[in-house]
Amino acid sequence: LAGSILTLDQALRNAIQAGTSLPDAAKLVSTNAARYLGLHDRGVLTPDLLADFTVLDATLAVTEVWVNGQRTA
Repeated sequence: LAGSILTLDQALRNAIQAGTSLPDAAKLVSTNAARYLGLHDRGVLTPDLLADFTVLDATLAVTEVWVNGQRTA
């Protein structure tokens, strides 16, 4: 993703279009990405971790963004 104009929501849609299940695609762009970057305080929604997440609609378009448990968009 570095140096790319690809957004994570588009990466999610691309993975699903390529045949990846929604749960597996979501893990690729969240948990796996956070672990790869060494961000062990986020990537899953569990107590004591930062609550960073994005809400998508049925077409997988972004409707809300939450950072550290606070809605930002």
